[in-house]
Amino acid sequence: MEIESINGAQYFLTFIDDATQKTSGYFIKSKDEVTKVKILRSNNGKKYVNQMMQRILGVAGIKHQLTVEYTPERNGVAERANSTIVEKARTILQDA
Repeated sequence: MEIESINGAQYFLTFIDDATQKTSGYFIKSKDEVTKVKILRSNNGKKYVNQMMQRILGVAGIKHQLTVEYTPERNGVAERANSTIVEKARTILQDA
C-alpha cells in the first residue's frame, strides 16, 4: 500500500485455499510477519525472487512456485482476490 494504515500496516497478505477458494486476509507492517506456509506461489517479480527470499524460504522449508513474469493472468485467483480487496477498501474509504 502506498500509505500506512493507522496501525502502521503497509502490506496485506492473502491466503487462498486451492480446494475451497476460501480467502483470508491480514494486514502486516513488514513482510517478515508472514506465518508458516508449505508452498508460496508468487509472480516472478523482483520482490519475491531474490537471494534473501530464496534463503528465507530454504531455511523454512517452503517450496516456491513461480508464475511467468508479467503475466498476472497465470495467478488469476490471487490477482482477482487482491483486486477485489483493494476495490472494496477504496469504496469504503470514498464513502467515509
